[in-house]
Amino acid sequence: MSKYIKMLRAYSVQSFLQIRFEQLSGNMQTQLHTFMITGDEEALHQYRVAIRSMRSLCQSFEAFIEETHFKALSKALKSLQKESNAMRERDVFLGYLQTLVPLRPEDFQALASLKERLVQEKEEAYTSFCGDDTRRQKNLLSIQHYVKDAAFYKASSTQSLIKPLYTIIKQLLKKIIKNSSSLDVYDKSKKFHALRLDYKTLRYILEFAHVEQSAKICKVMQNRFGLVQDTYNYCMLLQRYVPADDSFFYATLSTLERDLKTHKRLCLHKDNVKTLQKMSQKLQKIFTCKKR
Repeated sequence: MSKYIKMLRAYSVQSFLQIRFEQLSGNMQTQLHTFMITGDEEALHQYRVAIRSMRSLCQSFEAFIEETHFKALSKALKSLQKESNAMRERDVFLGYLQTLVPLRPEDFQALASLKERLVQEKEEAYTSFCGDDTRRQKNLLSIQHYVKDAAFYKASSTQSLIKPLYTIIKQLLKKIIKNSSSLDVYDKSKKFHALRLDYKTLRYILEFAHVEQSAKICKVMQNRFGLVQDTYNYCMLLQRYVPADDSFFYATLSTLERDLKTHKRLCLHKDNVKTLQKMSQKLQKIFTCKKR
């Protein structure tokens, strides 16, 4: 039996959630402070990761959280994530544009103009984000209050963690296997994105439980589905920002659309489901073995 599984047996659902929520809340505060002081993009990314991690954990353990508190916490976390979306979206798109190498002089100018526009929009989003942060601080303080308050949790959360944790992991993995088996290359990117979010949630929970090898597998799969989402977003952003008669960007868009199909096919590889089924069997052994 894994030493971490032995350790988890000592936790109740409530104690486990409180520890994890407080860690994530503290990380949000730290990364946000670093970003506000230095403007470090990695700090912003880690701030958003902490928010997403808490949202995933909250949603997964919804059955053990009082309904009104769950809704309030979910609303606060969603608000925090949403307000930084504009900065992050433009930053990621700028990163993609840096990979483009035009051949004609006029295409260099078109690319430079687009980058300039995006940098300006990113700076405007940054100024807005760093302006009046009264609501943000209110949300962060409310999150800290909720996760420390015993009334935040239902009475059922005093039960031992290990069985509910495995049930959540098992159900989520079952859902992923089912949806992966029915996925088709012609399905909309939205369906691939939904699976990516499920992989991300499962990965976070496995990381919290210190089941590192399975978490790494989920991260690999999450990244594959992430390529689909990123490529789709690049297509949408090019269509939003660039005139339809621009030959350079039209050719770039055509390449992206071919790449999108390639990335989808990678997500549909038959070995993916086999890997998930093996993971399911391994997790069953890890979580259901008897105490010695």
